[in-house]
This record gives sequence, structure tokens and C-alpha cells, in this order.
Amino acid sequence: MLSCVSVPTRAPPPRSRYNDPFAGGDLTHSQRCAFVFLIENVMKLFLVLWLSISGVTISAAVSCPATYHFSQDSALQFEHDWLNALQQNDAAALDCILAVEFEDTSWKGELRPKSQVLRELSGRPAQYKQTLCDLEVDLVADVAVVHGVNVITDQQAHEVIRIRFTDVLRFSDHRWRAVAAQETAQQRP
Repeated sequence: MLSCVSVPTRAPPPRSRYNDPFAGGDLTHSQRCAFVFLIENVMKLFLVLWLSISGVTISAAVSCPATYHFSQDSALQFEHDWLNALQQNDAAALDCILAVEFEDTSWKGELRPKSQVLRELSGRPAQYKQTLCDLEVDLVADVAVVHGVNVITDQQAHEVIRIRFTDVLRFSDHRWRAVAAQETAQQRP
């Protein structure tokens, strides 16, 4: 059982024009707590604003699905989930799909790290449809190497380009993560 103990009080410090609110001056304990709370939150707000302005990505903790098995069919499903995330401009899903060390060699020959892929996601044109075909999966240790062709068509279903790709996936904690991708534009037959 808690009991209250009477504590003798001191005489308040002499008032000055520049009274320090933390030195027992004009503010009560609850006012000091509210003041500290306000200052901490203002500092957090300025930090978030500064990070946003400076271009640093702030990502909330996103729960990544852990529904895959180590199999060829599961790796193929992962490829389709990856394509869906790209087509829906779903940055949170794409962040889960791509490993931290992910690098993509695009069909234009550009080496793009994960941060660049995520940054460029919002600027992707939505007028094209992508279809995966000729998929093959090789499993080695905890890695899947997926080869295939991404057929890109316009809104009238005219083929725009075919991109042959090789994706390297790592399996860990019941999830696939893409660690590398390489794309090459195919000549039309």
C-alpha cells in the first residue's frame, strides 16, 4: 500500500526577468511535463520534415508476407507477385520483394540499386500490360534462378517489346527476396 509522505517545501527561488522554467520557476510539474512533451514532438516533426525535404526515404514497418515454400512453383508465384507490385505501383510490396542488396541491370544497360527502383516506381507508365512467359526455374541451395520473357503490350494489345530476363531469388524465413535481375531487349521475330 502506498502512503503519501509530506516533504518540506523550500522557499521559491527569487524571480528574475529570465526565469528558467526548469529550475522550479513559474511552471508546475505538470506544466513542465507538457512543455517537454511539446518540445520533443516539435523536434520529431522537424526531423521528419528535414528527412523528407532532403530526399531520405522514411518507410513504416511493413509486414511482408511469409507464405512461400521452397519450390519451383513458389518461385514462379513470387515472380507474378513481383510483376503485380510493379503494375500496381505498390512500393510497400516492392520493398518487401526486393532484398536490401538488390541490383537490376535494365534492358537499357543501366545498373539500378533497390533505392532507385523504388524511387522510379511512381513514374512508371500505366498504359502498358506486362505478361510473363517461357518461365524456367532452377533451384540451387537456397537460391532460385528464374529465366523468362516479359512481353509488354500497349492498350490495343500490340506488342511493344519483349524483354528476356534472369532473376536471382534468395529463400530465407519462408520468403523469397530478389537479389539481382538482368534484362535484355529481344529482337522481334
